[in-house]
Amino acid sequence: MPDHPRVSAVVLTWNAEAHVVPCVASLSRSEAVALSVIVVDNASTDATVERVRSSGLPVTLLQTGANLGYAAGNNVGIAHALAEGAEFVFVVNDDTEVAPDLLSALVGALTADPGAAAAAPTILHERPHDVIWWAGGNFRVARALALHEGYGTSSTIRPPHGPRAVESLCGCGILFRRTALEALGAFRADYFMYGEDVEWSLRARRAGWRLLHVPQARMVHKVAFPEGDPTPGKIHLRDRNRRRMVRSHYRWDDRIRFALWFYPTRVVHLVRYLRRGDLARARAILSGATAR
Repeated sequence: MPDHPRVSAVVLTWNAEAHVVPCVASLSRSEAVALSVIVVDNASTDATVERVRSSGLPVTLLQTGANLGYAAGNNVGIAHALAEGAEFVFVVNDDTEVAPDLLSALVGALTADPGAAAAAPTILHERPHDVIWWAGGNFRVARALALHEGYGTSSTIRPPHGPRAVESLCGCGILFRRTALEALGAFRADYFMYGEDVEWSLRARRAGWRLLHVPQARMVHKVAFPEGDPTPGKIHLRDRNRRRMVRSHYRWDDRIRFALWFYPTRVVHLVRYLRRGDLARARAILSGATAR
C-alpha cells in the first residue's frame, strides 16, 4: 500500500490477556492506511504475551522487562514507531476496540490541518453501547485536569460535525503527527500514569499546535459505567502529577488559583474517606498532596 499513509499503532499492555488480542484484531481491520502494530508488554505475569504470540496477527512485540507505567511504556513504542518511519503514531489502550475507518478519519483530519499536532476519536462505553466516555477535553486551570466532554450522554443525541479544536486529548486513543512528536517529545516518563496526556496537550497548545476531536472516528473503551471511586493508586498518582504539571507550566497567579481549589478539596475528600473508614484512600489523599 505505497500510497497509503504509514501509521504505527502502539498498544501498551500489562496483564490484559482478555483484552489485548481483540484490540489488535480490531486494528488489523483498519482501512486505507499502511498499518503496523506494536505491542509493548510491561512485564505481564499472566498469559498476555502468549496470547499475542499465538494470535497469528501481524504485530511487533516489545517486552520492557519491567512495569514502566503508561508514560514510559508508551514512549518505548513511540520511539520504535518513529525509528521505523511512521508518519503517524496511534497510541491506544489495550482494553479498546476501534472501528475500521477510525485511523483513516483521524489521518484525514490531521492531513487537512497542518497546524494540528494530534487528533482523538469519540470514545464510547462498551455497555451501554451508545454512552459517551470521551468526546473532547476541557482543561480546567484551577483543577489542573481535563474534564471529559459528553461523559455519560448518549452519542445518538449529539449533532454531527467535523473535526474541532479542543483543549486536551485523552491517552486512551490519540493519533500523533510525527513532526509534533519530534518537536515536543513524547510523554513525561516521571508521571508513570495519569495526567501525562493532559500535560502533553498543554505542552502542545503552548507551543502553538492545535488538538483535534474527530467525532466521526469511533472506538469502544471497556470500562465500567458509571465509574466508581478511584483506586488509592489512582488518587495518589493523579494528584501528585497535577501538582507536577502546575510546577512545570503555571505562572504564579495560576498556581495560587490551583492551591486555593486543590488543598481545601483534598481536606474534604480526606474527611469523607476517614468517616467511611477507608484508610487506604485517605492515605492516598495525603501522599498525593505531598509527594514530589
